[in-house]
Amino acid sequence: MSIKILSFGEVLWDIIDDKYNIGGAPLNFAGHLSRLGAESYILSSVGKDKLGEEALEFLKSCHIDCSLIDMTDKPTGTVIVTLSKGIPDYNIVKGAAWDYISLTDDSKRKLKEISWDVLYLGSLAQRSDMSRKAIGWILKNINCKDVFFDVNLRQKWYNREIIAETMKFTTILKLNDEEVPVVSSLLFKKKYSPEQLARQLIDNYKLSIVIVTCGELGALFFDKHREYVLKPDPLEVLDTVGAGDSFSAAFVYSYLKTGDIDRAGKLALDVASYVVSKEGALPDYSETFKQKIGFHLK
Repeated sequence: MSIKILSFGEVLWDIIDDKYNIGGAPLNFAGHLSRLGAESYILSSVGKDKLGEEALEFLKSCHIDCSLIDMTDKPTGTVIVTLSKGIPDYNIVKGAAWDYISLTDDSKRKLKEISWDVLYLGSLAQRSDMSRKAIGWILKNINCKDVFFDVNLRQKWYNREIIAETMKFTTILKLNDEEVPVVSSLLFKKKYSPEQLARQLIDNYKLSIVIVTCGELGALFFDKHREYVLKPDPLEVLDTVGAGDSFSAAFVYSYLKTGDIDRAGKLALDVASYVVSKEGALPDYSETFKQKIGFHLK
């Protein structure tokens, strides 16, 4: 049985030093899952422009199903990215095509016909009423085993309502250590530690797993019974764009295959470490790297 993953949200181009790089967390997530062997779909909108056409061509080259992407008269999304010591800062242009994601009768029918293993979503694509309405319908109407919410806070494009409402449907939550105090303040009006926040979230929502990534220090994983701590091997960082998305994809794939948090976490760290050592959010997996991670996937 193939693993069916639906990614919802932004398809866009990161502009770094006047170079255009395809991006968007849902796209990166979908791309890595496809490379790992999942049946990967993405639901989004792109413009009827050159960037939109090139985005669709890229997605198809990654073997991502694009049948749930529509083309609108709005421009394909762009983000101005500046890097400081390899750390990205984002200027996300408003009014992009992915701010206007809507569902046709055909797309609703297809979404309901497929039994999804995981729905992936973040907070950014919910900044507009139209796209938020679309994800609201999806959350309430599709057949899905797990909902993976990557908080992924960007600029001012989030609020308590978006996070709290999405949390009602979430079974696997991922956030980074910098997002912990923000999310805990929004939801509980307190600044909790990662451990305290994870326990509050698991006690108050239907979460099965909470993941807190801590950059080069590794990641913390929590379920209802215990805490898992995993640290990556020392590595050389080229840039971190897309690292968190690759981490999420690898964790989801391995966890669905094995049900083992330790094993899934190890694969997630290995894939993210590989990505930060290369240029771009979706570098090709070398044969050596495929051999290295192969034992995770058997």
